[in-house]
Amino acid sequence: MAKSKRPKPKPKKPYKDFPLFPHASGQWAKKIRGRLVYFGVWADHETALRNYLKDKDYLQAGLEPIPDSNSVSVVSLCDQFLKSRKARVESGELRNSTWADYKRSCDRIIKAFGRNRPADSVGPTDFTKLRSQITSQLGPVRTGREVTQIRMIFKWGFDQELIPSPRFGADFKAPSKDVLRRHRQKSPPKFFEAEEIRAMLNIATVHSKAWILLGINCAFIQSDLSNLKLTTINLDSPILDFPRNKTAIERRVVLWPETLAALRESLASRYTPKLEEDADKFFVTREGNRLVRNDGVAVRSDAVHQAMNRIQKKLGIKQTKRSFGALRHTFRTVADETRDLPAILRVMGHADHTISDHYRERIADDRIEAVVNHVHDWLFAKTKKSNPAKKGNSHAS
Repeated sequence: MAKSKRPKPKPKKPYKDFPLFPHASGQWAKKIRGRLVYFGVWADHETALRNYLKDKDYLQAGLEPIPDSNSVSVVSLCDQFLKSRKARVESGELRNSTWADYKRSCDRIIKAFGRNRPADSVGPTDFTKLRSQITSQLGPVRTGREVTQIRMIFKWGFDQELIPSPRFGADFKAPSKDVLRRHRQKSPPKFFEAEEIRAMLNIATVHSKAWILLGINCAFIQSDLSNLKLTTINLDSPILDFPRNKTAIERRVVLWPETLAALRESLASRYTPKLEEDADKFFVTREGNRLVRNDGVAVRSDAVHQAMNRIQKKLGIKQTKRSFGALRHTFRTVADETRDLPAILRVMGHADHTISDHYRERIADDRIEAVVNHVHDWLFAKTKKSNPAKKGNSHAS
């Protein structure tokens, strides 16, 4: 049998007052504020001492040491990250609104850590403080998104060899699924009753009526409306076939007669687009702008959201966090009663990650029609008169 290798004996301190001790890991170390810190290998005690003298004041004050002056600054890391994402926007791989989200996260990083601070000096204590700031301003869902994006930015810097592996610590994580579930349970449902949707349609303008019908017939959200092209809609056919703008996943819908009629009325009253690049858009605002605009940083103009708020307030049915996107939630909730998940996902433009989808080459239009017709019947069903014979629980004797 081979003899086990004996551990290398620890060296003695180079002199009596040497402030570090030889740790079993092979480095000179010292415990500061209850934390074990390493400063260099046994073979080079002079470098270890220099590192200790350079960092000890920061460590004893509970701060992260400032690294060498050639380190990448926080603002430089953010600028380079945003530049790389902008290139993806220009190539069509990334939406401008996503870039704007990254820009807001970078602004938060710079404000929290300082523009000129070396990015590799940011450590667990800093990230924990930043997370506390985020949770004090945002709810659990947006906190999760913000934490994920900030981690992505620092991880990108590591992958680009701009900074060493980021030290997030144990606390800089997105909220757990339990926290998200409890938050959702406390939030009002994003669902419209059928009579509420009919009431909105009754008072909606020509254009907003088409928007609402596309929302409940096709599970559209605001960006779907804003990006809808004239060439996508064939008013002589009930079939709407196009990839979802957000994910490029194939999407196919059978339009209701009411939806086609509303689209014809809206097109007849279409405003003139202000910009040539919007000439192909089916919907534009009165001023000729896109329905949803983002300046690439933070300011967002959403004509659909504004119109939906006005309609709901006029009807007295406005609820917190229940706006146009709730029509998509409503569609899915009602459509689920058909139990045809593949057809529902095709209408909504959602990916089907099951093994079955790998082998599924198409979904017949009659299945898609059955799904949207079920939602149609739910929405426009006439109130049935109650049957006196079915009232109560008593039985004839």
